[in-house]
Amino acid sequence: MAVYNSYFPSGQPEQILWLPNFVTKLGVHAATLGYQPADIASVIVDCNWALYCIQKVGPAAKTYAQSMTAAIKTNLYSDLVAGSPVTLPGFALPTPIPTQAMPGALTRLFIFIKLLKLKAGYTTSIGEDLGVIGEEEEENPDAVPRLGKIVVRGGEVIIPFFKDGHMGVYIECSIDGGAWAFVTIDTTSPYNDARPLAPGKLAEKRRYRLCFWDGEPTNVWVTTEEVAFAG
Repeated sequence: MAVYNSYFPSGQPEQILWLPNFVTKLGVHAATLGYQPADIASVIVDCNWALYCIQKVGPAAKTYAQSMTAAIKTNLYSDLVAGSPVTLPGFALPTPIPTQAMPGALTRLFIFIKLLKLKAGYTTSIGEDLGVIGEEEEENPDAVPRLGKIVVRGGEVIIPFFKDGHMGVYIECSIDGGAWAFVTIDTTSPYNDARPLAPGKLAEKRRYRLCFWDGEPTNVWVTTEEVAFAG
């Protein structure tokens, strides 16, 4: 059964503060805990990479998705007027780019912290300074994301959700009763579905399903009511 912790913040603004604090305080307490610099080098890489993904890449990717959706709409459905072609935007990773960690940066970090707490030099005071005081809880295998009120506004379907300590949600969509198709992994509520209507359609019915995502989907779904979307 999967285990998650309650010391790592669920909100991204708090995560952005927690990660550099942990890196700084780990350096302060490393010797007391019996770590050599080489012992914690990979942990620092994991923390810095996770911070970069959360603080820089995630917001940039959302902005890019919005600009790409707008460009696609313009290319497909704008009025017939003379002018220059609208170039589809490209995506560039924000700079500077830190050393890239292997997949599973936070998973490795949480395992490291679990072992850190078994060190002879570990104390509650050190744990508080590191920000790792919290209970580990067994995850309910049947848990599903809680949803807020879904609305259609400004050419988007807006889906509020609650992570309840999980890393994010995995979202699929069925259009007009069709097969479920992957849409996105989102770690910040709400999810704004700004995808345009399929070519030739004036409206469509969208139904969504969400499950928790902690590096991979749990595949235990909550399904929304149908939403009428007219672009």
